[in-house]
Amino acid sequence: KKIQQYLKNKAMIERLDRDGNRSRRNLCPITDPMKLNGKKHKVNNCGSVRLRFAAAELALAIVMQDQELWAKGLWDLDYTLSMIEKEGFFVPLSAKGCKALGYTWDTSKLFSLNVEMLKLADFNLLDYKTRHGKTVGEAYEMLFKQYEDITISNHIAKKAIGSDSCGKKPYKTHEKFVLQEYDFDQEKFAYAVKMNQMETHEDFMNWSIRFVSEKHPEWLKGKYTLRDIKVYPTMSTYYFVQAIEIFNANVMSESHSIWQEKYKQFELETKKELAACKVSDLNGEYVAKWFFGSGDDGKDLNFIGSEKLTFDKCVGEFESVESFQPSKELRKNLQVILKTNGQITISGHIDLWDVGISYHTVLKGDINSGEISGIFQKGNMIKIEIISQKEIKQKQIEAASELSIFEFEGETLNLVVDKVDFIETSPFELERSEEYLQPYQLHKAVIFGILKTRSDNNKKFDFITLVFKHASTKEQKLVIHVDDRTVRPLKRHSDTLQKKCGSELVNEWGWLSFISKTNDMEMARNQQCHYDYFKEANDKEAWELFQ
Repeated sequence: KKIQQYLKNKAMIERLDRDGNRSRRNLCPITDPMKLNGKKHKVNNCGSVRLRFAAAELALAIVMQDQELWAKGLWDLDYTLSMIEKEGFFVPLSAKGCKALGYTWDTSKLFSLNVEMLKLADFNLLDYKTRHGKTVGEAYEMLFKQYEDITISNHIAKKAIGSDSCGKKPYKTHEKFVLQEYDFDQEKFAYAVKMNQMETHEDFMNWSIRFVSEKHPEWLKGKYTLRDIKVYPTMSTYYFVQAIEIFNANVMSESHSIWQEKYKQFELETKKELAACKVSDLNGEYVAKWFFGSGDDGKDLNFIGSEKLTFDKCVGEFESVESFQPSKELRKNLQVILKTNGQITISGHIDLWDVGISYHTVLKGDINSGEISGIFQKGNMIKIEIISQKEIKQKQIEAASELSIFEFEGETLNLVVDKVDFIETSPFELERSEEYLQPYQLHKAVIFGILKTRSDNNKKFDFITLVFKHASTKEQKLVIHVDDRTVRPLKRHSDTLQKKCGSELVNEWGWLSFISKTNDMEMARNQQCHYDYFKEANDKEAWELFQ
């Protein structure tokens, strides 16, 4: 109580008539706000300082139940609101020259603190008519117009009060005012855009939440609770409490608030959504592929792993068996929520570099597009591509008609053409020299033998060439070199084969690949292309050898 009394005593004698520049003699021109002059008037007498001071006085008066202090707070507030001129501009903070945009952003926050304090006394400050005819609600309307184009108040901003650091004069475009808030630092501005920290209409609604709730409920379409309102990330030097926090407490006891009705609507729609989720066709198994990278456009991302994602009643769970980062323990605990319209939200702690060091991350997307993405820590992107098992099976059915040499076994494509036996005619030695051996080349050697088809024992082919098994985990791939005389029938088709089917399985250095098993549909199509090419090439020797 002694501390409260001390603060009250300080407040009661404070007239906000001091200023850093002692040559200024005049208090604010509350009878004619447009006469405000930085050289003549004590500008802190009626600007942000007094708005903060009034809110603090009102808050302390509520705690102390002190009518005298309450009256002082009302007097300070009314005095400051008298600086709203006849069109609705709040002159002291609109007059900040090249810094006008940032100061007007603060205006709605300062107004809102006082709005909520008076709401505790069941007084609606929004409808209060100020000295020059405009209500506080109409002053908010003007603020929102300024947020769209701050240059509409350049006739006030040219007063250039407190804007020496950026050159005083107001800018000619709204965009330059925005850049000024980031010190014209392109990197800082780009980071704010990337991290969704740019001030938007969502922020303006946060700062002016009661005004929006009561005067523009149409702006709140699709928002059912205050949790749906974007949280402004920083407090600025003016505040330790944001107005929306006080509003959140006040509105709980306001039976006629729009939010009470919205919450009832939210509960009703939630029940409908839960019922729809139980029978939604979107439930089931999906394959989820994780990608990560530093690019914010999603183009230069690296594949890091895949796993099964299962939805039951619109709640998802990653299988979390495969070992890749994010670690399987954290993937298991991710909250995965699906809506019946296809929207997906994934939230929880994720690690990508050091096990044990994780950050809370939110990823959003749509099951219909098959993409979910979000920003991890400092601007790194995570993307998850998902495809349903139903869609995979449908694609397999469609692919089966065009892939005559393969058949499906689960998600794997197996070669079904006639098998051959290789009969060794001379021993071979595996390549050991690092100079001639790449990490992906397994069992590399020059082999000597005969190829014999199982369907016709009379068909035999001499087979001497350099071969290796490719170390790919996606497929079983045998790679041969076609320079030896026994495989030259294949070599003479290298150029035309590349033109028709690409260089994925055949290249300019004489390597030709054969796939017997794969999980990659494109690889299977490429192998089918090779098969169809030799079948139609009108070269019996090459066709029989290829088979």
